[in-house]
Amino acid sequence: MRKRPYFYISFALLLLVGVAAYFVLSRSGLDSSTWLRVMVSLSNHEDLENLPVPNDGYVRAGPDLDGAAVVAVVPNLDRQIIVPASIPAQIKENTVKEIERLKALLKQDSNLFNEWLDLGMLYKSFDDYEGAREAWEYASVIRPVNSLSFGNLGVLYGYYLKNPVLAEKNYLKAIENDPKLPYLYGQTADFYLEVALNPVKARSILEKGLKAIPGDESLIAALASIE
Repeated sequence: MRKRPYFYISFALLLLVGVAAYFVLSRSGLDSSTWLRVMVSLSNHEDLENLPVPNDGYVRAGPDLDGAAVVAVVPNLDRQIIVPASIPAQIKENTVKEIERLKALLKQDSNLFNEWLDLGMLYKSFDDYEGAREAWEYASVIRPVNSLSFGNLGVLYGYYLKNPVLAEKNYLKAIENDPKLPYLYGQTADFYLEVALNPVKARSILEKGLKAIPGDESLIAALASIE
C-alpha cells in the first residue's frame, strides 16, 4: 500500500504559527472566521493521521488539496445565524437550537469532526453557504484522509458557490481518500455532466470507479446511461 506523505508539526511550530496567525489577522483587520493558509516546507513526512492536534481550539495543521501543509484558524463560532423567511417556524426553532448546541460543543473542543460536518449541513440548510464552506474546510484540515467533508465541499463549490475548479479538486480528493465508495464516483460524474458539461470526464471517472470496484451495478448503470 502506498504510504501517504505527512507533515509533522511540532508543538513549538504550532505555537509559532498561532502567534503568526494572530499577528496577520489583527494587522489585516480580518476576523477569526478567515482561513489562514500557511505554506510550510517540512521533511521526514509520515502518516497524516498522526499529526499532533492541539486541544486548545486555536489552530490546526494538515495538507491542502495539493498536498502542501496548511494551518487554519478555527472558524468563528459566534457567526450570526440568519434564517431564510421561507423556513417554517418549527423547523427554524429546532435548527437554531441544534446549531447552538453544536457551536457550544465545538467551543469546548474544536477537534470534533462529526460536529463540524453537522454544523456545515445546518448552515447550508439556511442557505449560509459561506458558513458551510468554513465548517467543511476546517473538517478537511483536521481529518485530511476522510471523504465526507471533501465530497460535501465538491457539491457546495460545484452547485452553490459556482467554483467548478475547486469542486473538481474536492470531488477527486474524496475519491482518493475512499476509492472503494461507489457513490463518490457517481456524484463526481453527475458534476461533470450537470455543471462542467463534460461527458468525457464523466465516463472516465465512472470507468475509474469500475476499475476500483469491479462489477458495481450502480456504476455500470451510470456509465450505460451516458454511452
